[in-house]
Amino acid sequence: MGLDASIVILNTPLRMIASKDDDGSVTGEVIGWEELANQVSGYSFDALAISSIIEVEKEVALNYMANGGVNPWGGVEAKASKLIANILNKPVAHAPIESEIFNDFKTIVDPRLSAECVSVSYIHCVLKGLHKAPRIGGSFSVDEVDCLVSPDGCYGFPHKACERQGIPIIVVRENKTCLNNRMPDSFIFVENYLEAVGVIVSMREGISVSSIRRPIKFTKIT
Repeated sequence: MGLDASIVILNTPLRMIASKDDDGSVTGEVIGWEELANQVSGYSFDALAISSIIEVEKEVALNYMANGGVNPWGGVEAKASKLIANILNKPVAHAPIESEIFNDFKTIVDPRLSAECVSVSYIHCVLKGLHKAPRIGGSFSVDEVDCLVSPDGCYGFPHKACERQGIPIIVVRENKTCLNNRMPDSFIFVENYLEAVGVIVSMREGISVSSIRRPIKFTKIT
């Protein structure tokens, strides 16, 4: 990649323990993140990649790999990245190191989980992403958001915020989640992400989405 990177071994180990809330959402506990932020704050860098083991119950991890669903360690990763980024004011991403849980895991998995089965660490993809990550600075306003692309059945605060600002929301029916929220009829529904890209290109070119769908629906004004 040609990036300029340095390796720093933490003085205080970072401990990340994955868990679930009562509503089923993934979260976790992050121990040692303040010590990490204090240690690296003395260095000059644009972005921070972190690699460490995430503690998760063996049954939960193996069930996810075999059956899919909600990534059990994604919540604590997001929490750690947010905590550390808020202090450093720089892009932060975490790459989990594979634990001994998967030493004897030989099951064929869904293609979407393949990267999690063939790698002992995802540090390369984190470095690749951070290499060209936007630098934190200045302001980011709602005027810079053109649209929101969402899985089907997933409705929450981001959707409500876009609705208030009149930002189009594209719903991908093919992307199902464990949620079953009702999506408002005002949203733009597409079958897959390929179709979603077509809608985004149409928006960018100033073409009305309704004009390229068949049959054309007319609105009668009285």
